[in-house]
Amino acid sequence: MRECHRIVVIVDKRGRGRGFVGWMSGHPWAERRLELDITYTSSHLSYFKGDNELRDRICLMGSTPVPVQDGNSVVDGRKNGVQITLANGEKLLLACHIASDQKRVLKALMSAGNAPNHVDNLAERLHLNVLMKDHERAVYDYIAFKGDKDGWLAESFDPSKKGVITLAQLNEWEALVEVVFPKLYTKNSDAAMMEEHQKMEFDRKMEMHKIEREHALKSRADEALVKSREDEAVFQDKVVYVMEKEKRLLEQIQELVSRYN
Repeated sequence: MRECHRIVVIVDKRGRGRGFVGWMSGHPWAERRLELDITYTSSHLSYFKGDNELRDRICLMGSTPVPVQDGNSVVDGRKNGVQITLANGEKLLLACHIASDQKRVLKALMSAGNAPNHVDNLAERLHLNVLMKDHERAVYDYIAFKGDKDGWLAESFDPSKKGVITLAQLNEWEALVEVVFPKLYTKNSDAAMMEEHQKMEFDRKMEMHKIEREHALKSRADEALVKSREDEAVFQDKVVYVMEKEKRLLEQIQELVSRYN
């Protein structure tokens, strides 16, 4: 998962030595305002001189960061240093004024170089970054689960059709949605009461299928046929339950995004 960050700190940065003037002056250090803007699908580092004079904007895709030991010669003896190796091999050097800023910058840079995947692209479109971190993580994991399955994120995905998914996959899907959804609402909310009612009704149906199986076996019905019929009945009820629960989950996500955006 690419983590979203928006960080603004004051740093000392070493000149990149580009162009004739840069070649003549070497790599002088200067105080700059550093802005890191890292989303699910893009990563940029910008340097500003003064309040709003943009001096450099650098794409961080494919980059790797490492901390620099205090007093190291590559940062001319400064503390809280950070070295960023860009995709083209160029090395950027900067030094934060305090250790906590160095920690924040390094954390943000850790995933900045990773290429976004299809789950990141969807997370960007859904604006999941505006959610609280525990909500964001839960929803991202849910999307990632479906994204790992072929066609599960397509609009045409219809699990109620025979052969689209297996009962084992449906059980896994049900287990995850039961874990994720409660993280998005409070225990005493209307949503909590609604989900509790729906779960009780679903459990009642599952229990009825078990009773029907036991009655059929006592009547000496073919065991394989009884199991096949039970699996089909369980599948049909469960797929409806999970699809309806997912619909409410997505509505809850949209509500939270609208609230925090």
